[in-house]
Amino acid sequence: MGSTNLENSVGLTRFEVRDAKAKVLFALDSEVFPQKLDYKDDFPAMLDEITEILYSLAFDAFTKTFASTRPRSTYHQLTSEWLNLFKVLYRSLEQSLDTLLRSPKSELRKESQVKPIHRVKRATPQAIKAATQRPDRYCRGGGLEVAPGVRLSHLREQHKRISYDTQENRFVAWAITDILRQIQRTVRHLIGQLGLNSQRVQLEVEALERSKSHLRRRLRGPVLGEVGAFNHQMFFSTTLTMAPGYKEFYHRFLLLRKGLTMAEHPLFKMDYKDIATIYEYWCFLKTVRLLRENPKYDLASNDIVKLEHHRFKVNLKKGKRSAVNFVQRGTGDDISIYFNRSFQRVPYTYTFDQRPDQFIEFSRKGFGKDGDKKSFKVVMDAKYRFDRESSGYPSASTPYGPPLDTIAQLHRYRDAILWEDKAERNQTVKMANKSIGGVILFPYPEDEEEFIHHPFYQSIDKVNIGAIPLQPGRTRKNTLFRQYLDSLFEQPGEVITESLYRYDDRVYQQRRQSSKDLVMVGSSLPGSERHDCSTISTIRSTTPNARHQRVIRCMR
Repeated sequence: MGSTNLENSVGLTRFEVRDAKAKVLFALDSEVFPQKLDYKDDFPAMLDEITEILYSLAFDAFTKTFASTRPRSTYHQLTSEWLNLFKVLYRSLEQSLDTLLRSPKSELRKESQVKPIHRVKRATPQAIKAATQRPDRYCRGGGLEVAPGVRLSHLREQHKRISYDTQENRFVAWAITDILRQIQRTVRHLIGQLGLNSQRVQLEVEALERSKSHLRRRLRGPVLGEVGAFNHQMFFSTTLTMAPGYKEFYHRFLLLRKGLTMAEHPLFKMDYKDIATIYEYWCFLKTVRLLRENPKYDLASNDIVKLEHHRFKVNLKKGKRSAVNFVQRGTGDDISIYFNRSFQRVPYTYTFDQRPDQFIEFSRKGFGKDGDKKSFKVVMDAKYRFDRESSGYPSASTPYGPPLDTIAQLHRYRDAILWEDKAERNQTVKMANKSIGGVILFPYPEDEEEFIHHPFYQSIDKVNIGAIPLQPGRTRKNTLFRQYLDSLFEQPGEVITESLYRYDDRVYQQRRQSSKDLVMVGSSLPGSERHDCSTISTIRSTTPNARHQRVIRCMR
């Protein structure tokens, strides 16, 4: 008898018994399923979205540093990689294309055409001289008399016109055609894939068909519709590298065709066994994506994807602090999202290190800016598992919720991680700034709207600790988590501060205040009518300003 702990690993597992010569005596193949049985659909969906978000951050880092990338040396590009990169680049590619079409590169060309005399607007001496040398232009009646007995029926007339048939525009048309061919190949690849979610494939194909229609309409427009074939593969023009619209389109096309050279990262080598770890990465990057796509926030910086030696390097790794910083529009407040930030024993916990999956720190005016350390903090933990009415679980109409140990872990984080004010360390009562609370992110297997009635969702408003579903898949809206982020960052600092729970020290504060009252001690002469040392009377000495009243206690 014995037991094996596979921790968070799922998927196919093989157990073997070997002899001293390493010969297999017994083998057992098994498949370990998590509680969420559709994990094989979640895994590719999360990995695709992670790749897409990282490419988006890489492209954002590129555009902000104005550096150049090194083209990939391989000719063949993975279809999934091209598709993820196309999703990131398409909007900016379309915008740059519209910019160059508003002011396209043009040339003023001279064109000549033989016309009848009555249609010629301007007869030049050169045209007349050339026509006299062509007997077929002579006529007997009518026409233009250029000499006695010599009449011309037709003349060659020159005129100038604007032409868009330039090498730069030919390149743009050729590049769009190349993108259209790649879109068509990708559509065929998606339709031919087996084992993928049909609904997900259908959404991808529809999005690609819309993009193809938009590009084809621009290709057949008045500017690019008249250009000839581009056959100068070694052509170089400063217009492509410097002109507005052309420069952006040229570089986005190169990135799309060659790809971004990213360093090898263990994240892309994981399989189904690591789905719990993949979910942690995905939850963090999904939070970043939701804020990045929200017009209320601007991405300030990130140290997840960096450009090092002409290569984009992914620094997202468990046990290593990674951060993405945003600025809230209108207010200018800062928002920082950390992945796997470690809070060491000194100066945060004084017991042992704490390391939550996600950690959000944000400021409000008067709270956490200009040197003030009292900003607001929120802890988030991602767990790819849920509880189904286990022993001790609170009663709820919804059968699924986060495990009890994960909720207890949030309480531990809030109690253990401290930001102690150095100026108040020597005070009678020690003061420390804690996190507001936290939430557990987990893949709720049903409709997320049902989770509104769960006790751990309602507990967020009561004690700032609870759980929120965050479900993988492009068809999932994750409305509850979006609403939570909006409410978290839109509340004024005063409202957030008043919602915090503190230790009740009102009795202590009252006694402390009473000890500060002024006391006058006196003595009475023997034989006084009122000789009672235990009698205490209170005399109020009021100054002209009624707000400055002091209580003087006299003992007789």
